[in-house]
Parts: sequence; C-alpha cells; structure tokens
Amino acid sequence: MGKDSFWGVRATGIYLVIWLVVVIYRRNEFLELSLNSLGDFFAGVVGPIALLWLVLGYRQQGKELVESSEALRQQADELKSSVEQQKNLVLVTREQLNIEVAALDDARKKRQIEIRPLFDVSKNDDELTVTVKNLGYTITDVRFVFSQQLTVLNTWRPRFVTEEDIQFHLKSYPGVLPIIDMMAIEYTDADQCEGRVEFEITAAIRGVAMQKATIYIKKILH
Repeated sequence: MGKDSFWGVRATGIYLVIWLVVVIYRRNEFLELSLNSLGDFFAGVVGPIALLWLVLGYRQQGKELVESSEALRQQADELKSSVEQQKNLVLVTREQLNIEVAALDDARKKRQIEIRPLFDVSKNDDELTVTVKNLGYTITDVRFVFSQQLTVLNTWRPRFVTEEDIQFHLKSYPGVLPIIDMMAIEYTDADQCEGRVEFEITAAIRGVAMQKATIYIKKILH
C-alpha cells in the first residue's frame, strides 16, 4: 500500500467514524428520514469520500507515469550502453582479426621464401655451356623451356633438389652464332604452387678469328 492510499484509508475511516457518531447521537431524527432524504444523506456522506479517492487516484496515476517514464529512460540508457559496448566489441574483434590476418600473411610470405628455389645460373665461354644450380628448396615437375633458337635443349625433370645442377651445351645446337634466346624455368614448389623464372641468354662471337663466343645471362622474371 502506498503512502497516499494509507492516508486515504485513515481519512476515510475517521470521516466515517465522525458520521457514525453523528448518526448515533441523532438517531431519532435519522430514523424519521424519508427514503428520498435518506438517499440525499448518503449521497452527501459518500460524495467527499469519492472526491478524495478520485484525487488520490490521479496522484497515484501521476506517480506511476513518472516511474514508468523513469523506467523507460533507464532502459534507453541501458540500450545505449549496450550498443556502445557492442561497437567497442566489434572494434576489438576487428583489430584482432586484422592482427591475425597480418600474422597469417607474414607466415605465408615467410613460407614462400623458405620453400622457393634459388637458381644460380653460370656460364663457361670456352665450352659454350650454361649451368643452372638450385641453391634453394627442392622443387618438382621442373621444365626448362627455351623459346627461340635453343628449343632443342628443352628439358623436363621430375625433381630438382638442393645443390643439384644441370648443364646445357649451347654448341650442341647445329646453328650459328649469335644466339639470343629466353630460358624459362617452370616448377611446382613444396606447397604445390607453380612458379616461373626467366633468363635471357645471349652468345655473341668474339675474337679476331671469330672462333670464340661470350655468353651473357640476364635474369628477367622471378
């Protein structure tokens, strides 16, 4: 029971007790009242009580409305706080995801560096040879592809292991100098990713007698 209701009950009780005392004190007159007068009497007695409780009811509704408004405001504040927390959580999650993605990308790049081959291409002008040595990781399905004058030297190997080398004799080609060609090394690494490296190979005639040649090797693509 609220404070207003408590005082309302007390006031109603006191009011009715007063009228009861009046009725008892003047009971002879009360008993002589006609029905119409008796109705008017009760209407006069009950009217103030009804007005009192009407006022108390409005006061109670006003308090409930204020409490309801405060509850709605608190709910709105909690909802706003929850939204802010969710935003912060999303930002933290996004940052963690970016860190993880960056870490995975770094690990992938490191892995690519670890498993890639490293080709050392050397020459011998006197023997007119080009030697390819793998100083990196072992690769498979290796294709040495010459695209122009030296296609006869095209070679395939199932594996090209670390420290292994392969030699190409340019003089075995029944052509004439100068030679200008592209040598592509196509392969599959340990992660089953395909790779390709290209070198430009040039053999030019040198010397007065034009009986010797100089080989030039230039890396084009890795």
